[in-house]
Amino acid sequence: MLSGGWAKEGQLGRSTLERYKYGVNLYQKGYGRNLIFSGGNLWGNPSEAEAMAGMAISDGFPIASIIMEGHSESTWQNTLFVKQILLKNKLESVILVTSPYHTLRAKTMFEDKGIKTVSAPVPDSEFYNASGAEQVRIARLVIMEYIKLGLYKLNIVK
Repeated sequence: MLSGGWAKEGQLGRSTLERYKYGVNLYQKGYGRNLIFSGGNLWGNPSEAEAMAGMAISDGFPIASIIMEGHSESTWQNTLFVKQILLKNKLESVILVTSPYHTLRAKTMFEDKGIKTVSAPVPDSEFYNASGAEQVRIARLVIMEYIKLGLYKLNIVK
């Protein structure tokens, strides 16, 4: 599960919470052996990964199934650090849980690093339910994702 930001310092944002909820739901249905939480914190500690892992432990998930990557500050770094986790733990693939607007760029980066990836965009995301001013915010997110994907494909920005 890729983190999706903070609402404010110390409080996970809506995207992160949606991703967490959907990812653990997939795990409960048997779609994975581990919960890999990926995401740092530009504000300090805890990282978004640590916060999600803490929620998983509080929700009763086995500690042995939880893997944290709490240093990444970008999607590219999520990719690099998760690749290291996969190699270290002899894991071959991921079910990539992220927001619908973020899925294409994240999956592209993961696959470019040789990670076998199955996309799992959050199905009941705010992306689909936005109205009014929220639609403008979501539209901006989508536009930014395509710009970032283009810059990545042009090898300008990782």
